Amino acid sequence: MSDDRRWGFEEADDEDLSHEASRPVAHEDNPEAGPLEGTDPDRVVVVVVDDSARPIGVHLAEDWQRSIDPRALSGAVVVAANNATMAAVAHQAQALAHDPARRDAVLAENQPPPIDPGPLSSFDVERLLDSAMAEMDRLNEAVSAQARAAFRVESRAGHVAGVASLGQLQRLDIESGWVGSARRSEIEGELTEVLVSLSARLQETLNSAPSFGPALGQLRALIHDPQTMLRKLGLLS
Repeated sequence: MSDDRRWGFEEADDEDLSHEASRPVAHEDNPEAGPLEGTDPDRVVVVVVDDSARPIGVHLAEDWQRSIDPRALSGAVVVAANNATMAAVAHQAQALAHDPARRDAVLAENQPPPIDPGPLSSFDVERLLDSAMAEMDRLNEAVSAQARAAFRVESRAGHVAGVASLGQLQRLDIESGWVGSARRSEIEGELTEVLVSLSARLQETLNSAPSFGPALGQLRALIHDPQTMLRKLGLLS
């Protein structure tokens, strides 16, 4: 394997390969549009994702080797993949803007839990703060462990591999001797396989992220409702 490239956050363009710069395609005029695309500055790679940023396919220009050195293909795929992800994020934001019910549902999911009824004594406050600090320590430890974790995905044929850590795709490696002689469809297939697998692993990591415990939840709810907090403390009638 050779030509390690990092997953960056480059500026991008749309799917019209006749444009001068590349940027993600967000279908801003149609929030219900289908698959989204991202390309690279040399317009040799198009990565297609769904509206949740899950990869669907990778497509190379028929004459891609005339535009870039095969050893640079991994970097082009990384840029195109990131642009496709940016297009999906923009599409999600646009969809929320056009769907008030969906936007309200997302906001409701992030609301703090109901405040526990009843007064709060000084002992209750001290116990709540101690529990919240313990939960925060466990949360920080879990998040740090996830941040340190790294995983590598390789295509079944072994010509393409990707590395992810810190919750992001970090690197894509393509075997230089193979990429210069393989059929375009073979390259596209292995690239797609690795991007799909990496996306799934990243999603697993996000889904396993720890959440607030009950003490942190109550503290957050009280901070969001200071009048209720003051009443519970007996400082407001």
